[in-house]
This record gives sequence, structure tokens and C-alpha cells, in this order.
Amino acid sequence: SRGLGDVYKRQMWSRSSQPTTRYNGYVFTSKDNMWFVKINNKEFSFNFHPSDVDNITMNPAIKEKLLNTLMIYITFDPDNHPKYIDLARFSLSKAFQEKGIYVENCITKENKDYFLPVVDCKNATKHVPVIKFELSENNETNLILDGNCIIAKAKDDTDIIKLKDRLLYSILNIVKE
Repeated sequence: SRGLGDVYKRQMWSRSSQPTTRYNGYVFTSKDNMWFVKINNKEFSFNFHPSDVDNITMNPAIKEKLLNTLMIYITFDPDNHPKYIDLARFSLSKAFQEKGIYVENCITKENKDYFLPVVDCKNATKHVPVIKFELSENNETNLILDGNCIIAKAKDDTDIIKLKDRLLYSILNIVKE
């Protein structure tokens, strides 16, 4: 299993290793192993540059679903969750809240370590979609739309962070589908 230091090392050796880069008209600044961009006087931070995650496939309907709701559930399996799930869900929650979307963090089944509501894809509705993070069984990283459930499948712990950044870049309209 890779540590967060590996995420940073990979990011430092990404295709865009200059301190300031442009991507789709946005100016990104690299500082302390993070990427920063200002949109409407609000600063957003990312672990990966958009060029490091724009190859992750994402159904365009996912962005539409996320931006046309007032509430989202983010869920994961508490017994078999990716290492950086907390970083991913808290970063997404903050960004969605900036967009006026309420986020409820959940788990897919009861667990003594997490005191969160139990929510899975079966709870997803048109008005309250679910984002479910899970480790992929087929060694792929992608975002799949299954009805009103967005399944964020990562091949490893580091790719959970890539999925988080890919979703954020999409809802901020930085990476086009």
C-alpha cells in the first residue's frame, strides 16, 4: 500500500512540474506539493494537476447530476475502504458546500468505528444522488454512473485522491468531459 508521501512524489513528477501552469484557461500554482487555482475569488486546492487526472473516464451525466441537486450522499464500505477515503470525502464536502450543495457522509454498513448513517446505491434518487467510493476489483480507476449512484472505483489508495480531484475539476468546469 502506498503512503500519502507517494501521492506527493507522484504529483511532483507529474506532467506539469512547473510552479505555475495553465490548463483550459485556468492558472494553477504549485505550492507545498499541492495545486491551487482561484475561481471567482475563491481558492481551491488539489493533490493532482488536472493533466494528471483528465484521462480518468467519467460519464458527462455525472457532472449534470451533481450540479443539479441540493444534497449528495458520499459513502464507502467501512470494513474495506481506501486509505485516503477521509481526505477524499472531506475535500469533496467542502467543494460541494461552496456550490451550495449539502453533503451527508455515510457508510454502506454499520461499523463500530464510524458513527455515520448507512447509505448505499439503493438509496440514491434523482434528487439526492450517492457517490460511492470503493476499491476496484479489476485494477481500473474510473467513475461510473449506475442510475442515480456515482461509483468511484479506484485501483489503489492513491487513485482515490485522483478520483476526488477528477470530480472536483469536473464540477468546477476545469476538466471538460
